[in-house]
Amino acid sequence: MKLSAKQINEIAQELIGGSKVFINRSDLEIRTVLDWDNVYGDNEFWDAELKKIENEKLVRFSGKEI
Repeated sequence: MKLSAKQINEIAQELIGGSKVFINRSDLEIRTVLDWDNVYGDNEFWDAELKKIENEKLVRFSGKEI
């Protein structure tokens, strides 16, 4: 898996903004979900999106990587 500088920057910005970041190893598609441990608000949309992501085999990045 080789990421471009643009993709690395996108991942870093999402992590800084309080999102969980997932990437598909086969096509390098980046998907994000708000990290509700660090954000306040309505999470119904994000819960549904996270369930979709959990059914796929994606690599998860956390803020600890940056």
